[in-house]
Amino acid sequence: MNKFLKSFQMGEENYLPHVSIDCVIFGLTDNSLNALLLKVTGTESWVLPGGYVEKDESIEDAALHVLKSRTGLTDIYLKQFMTTGNSERSFPDDVRRICESLGIEWTEGHWANKRFISICYYALIDVNKFKPTGGELEQEYQWVDIHNLPQMLMDHDNILRKGYEALKENLGNHPIGINLLPDKFTMPELQKMYEIILDKTLERSHFQKKMLRFDIFRRLEERREGVPHKRPFLYRFDENKYQNELKKGARFDV
Repeated sequence: MNKFLKSFQMGEENYLPHVSIDCVIFGLTDNSLNALLLKVTGTESWVLPGGYVEKDESIEDAALHVLKSRTGLTDIYLKQFMTTGNSERSFPDDVRRICESLGIEWTEGHWANKRFISICYYALIDVNKFKPTGGELEQEYQWVDIHNLPQMLMDHDNILRKGYEALKENLGNHPIGINLLPDKFTMPELQKMYEIILDKTLERSHFQKKMLRFDIFRRLEERREGVPHKRPFLYRFDENKYQNELKKGARFDV
């Protein structure tokens, strides 16, 4: 039996009681915003990447551990967006299904049946850098369009939707969406990213003028190859300029 399953069986000896981590990992394709979902072994249901907080680690370290174990990445944009834990937040039927699929003895008094407070984060990654690691509980992973979600266990569909709402709100104030793009991108690609996440069309000339006026994007001498029309210039996000603008109180709304 692997280390995680042994630790899961011992439960409260290893983890903070009643505290869990759930992560909404967003990735962008050409035409959709997707979330990384994991299929629980032996079931037809899906879950968000998540885990528990070990007694000797911080909450953020626990979230980073979850992300690294699922994506193979360490340098990830991560933001806490919600804590959920109403008085009835326990899912014994779902926990039983998971335990049975893993061959773990389940009882009504199992520690994972109890009420849990979940600390929820969203993460933004470039899907081209994604390195699937398999994980210890899941047999499949899938990038799923956030507007076409499958059946999910517990309240993970609600957590995902809340994460999407938080992403849209934050994107309206800061250019965090660049974490979904390659290191080099064009203005049309940047605009497309905004349109997909915000689910609306933006006027091209107005968008580009506003983005360039922020002075946080550095134009390169390179142009995007293999496009049907005029080859657009490539840009890079300038973190130093961005931080300087933040200190001045700048806003980056679209």
